[in-house]
Amino acid sequence: MQNKNPFLSIVTRTCNRPNLLKICTDSVKAQTDQDLEQLFIIDEIGRGKVWAQASLNEYKDKLNINGKYVMVLDDDDFLVDLSFVEVLKNTVGCSSPDIIFFRGLLGNKLYPPDELWEKPPVHARICTFCFAVKKDFYMRFIHKWAQRDSGDFHFIRACFNASKNNLWINRAVAKAQKISRGVPGE
Repeated sequence: MQNKNPFLSIVTRTCNRPNLLKICTDSVKAQTDQDLEQLFIIDEIGRGKVWAQASLNEYKDKLNINGKYVMVLDDDDFLVDLSFVEVLKNTVGCSSPDIIFFRGLLGNKLYPPDELWEKPPVHARICTFCFAVKKDFYMRFIHKWAQRDSGDFHFIRACFNASKNNLWINRAVAKAQKISRGVPGE
């Protein structure tokens, strides 16, 4: 789905997991507010975790991101909050934060956990689907995602360190379908 100037661009990396991808895309299509676009990075060879981390940087100029904010929602994740985009837009309003943090579920655990909520991101305590960043932050720091281990953490930490205005929305919006750590397969 493509809007000309959407509020949110959702970047989805997928590596030959059609059943998981369908659940992911259906959750995006089910949003009550469709002021979004979903863009795909497809791993046709099944290179897995290292590829997934490097791919965001490698494909940044090919994706043609049009949204004001960018969120990564991998094929093994899905949106659980049908009004996520609507709430996001209404909460942001005219404030234009650099980063918008929200919560997500990994297994039965809430991320970021309560003790880290509204604090700087902590390694292994924040998920890829727990934040959206302004497009210019995404483009400026996406190379951090290419690091071999925990690229999402290195990316969000770099964004956080450069940000001046962050917004925290205390609601779970996404969930991991399968805790795979980027390994292809269902």
